[in-house]
Amino acid sequence: HHNRAIAHYRMQWPKNDARYSTFFASYDTYFANQKLGLGAIVMSDNQGSGIIKTNDVNLISSYEIDLSKRFALRPALSLGLANRRIDDN
Repeated sequence: HHNRAIAHYRMQWPKNDARYSTFFASYDTYFANQKLGLGAIVMSDNQGSGIIKTNDVNLISSYEIDLSKRFALRPALSLGLANRRIDDN
């Protein structure tokens, strides 16, 4: 059982009226006995001090297929929702 969590925040041009900020977080785990990986990703992006806003949520699943003793293939599926808004004022 292997777990990984990541969080990242970035503020670009904080003193400018058109600043950009992004928050990203993810978590994933791998169940070796079942050869199954599960994860989630959340991202929020604010461009131009709120002119363009994007929010994404994704769920991810993978399965490991052994090709030989040294090689494996791990295809994945992702299902997500996105919300994007533009403030035209």
